[in-house]
Amino acid sequence: MADEFTQGSLVDVTVTFTDTNDAPADPTTIAFTYRVGSIVPVTADYSGANTEAVGVVWRSALGVYHYRLDTTEIVGTLDYAFAGAGAIQAVAVGQIVIYPNVAGIRDNS
Repeated sequence: MADEFTQGSLVDVTVTFTDTNDAPADPTTIAFTYRVGSIVPVTADYSGANTEAVGVVWRSALGVYHYRLDTTEIVGTLDYAFAGAGAIQAVAVGQIVIYPNVAGIRDNS
């Protein structure tokens, strides 16, 4: 089941990469990609950030990565994937449903 949010929310998408022993581990490269409907996919690559920011892939701990998504301009079903390559090769996919904000109120959750 997809997570649900209201348009205007700040959504933190998180992934934990693990090795073959299920211990947290860092891939060599990481990319976060999302798409809503038939729009061109948006991709952000991890570039070494360890501080939370909107629109940036950042690392909070060994193997744990985040992407903070601003949904102000997004309505609909958003498909996303975190892809790791190199030392750890794995893809984690998910889906978020973003409902229109009919009241025009920003939710900073």
